[in-house]
Amino acid sequence: MAVGAFEAQFYSRFLTTLDIDQAATPAQDDRDAWPALRIMIADRFLRKPRDQWAQIFATVDCCVTPVLDFSEAPDDPQFRHRDSIIEFEGVAQPAAAPGFSRTPSPPPTLPVHERSIHGVWAGDAD
Repeated sequence: MAVGAFEAQFYSRFLTTLDIDQAATPAQDDRDAWPALRIMIADRFLRKPRDQWAQIFATVDCCVTPVLDFSEAPDDPQFRHRDSIIEFEGVAQPAAAPGFSRTPSPPPTLPVHERSIHGVWAGDAD
């Protein structure tokens, strides 16, 4: 899971959702206590599968999201909405970022040397 609950209200919701008593945790900004805090949080996340946590945090406003592997990313609603994954040469890959509505990036092309090699392998070299 990726966690970006930096602001106090998000951090509080994050700990509450993990069922961690905030009064019993080290201060969020105490860097010396981060190893202990990391262990507490990891222990909670290990109690349920990633997809179950994703479902739990989907309705909580605290900046937590599942980390997807690349085979899962093209089906993610956020990636689809933003056209963040494109298909090129039959392979899904990240789209150019940032994306601009008035000046969209052109679709990718193979570099010149790759096109000539690709043509040789495909049997259509000049």
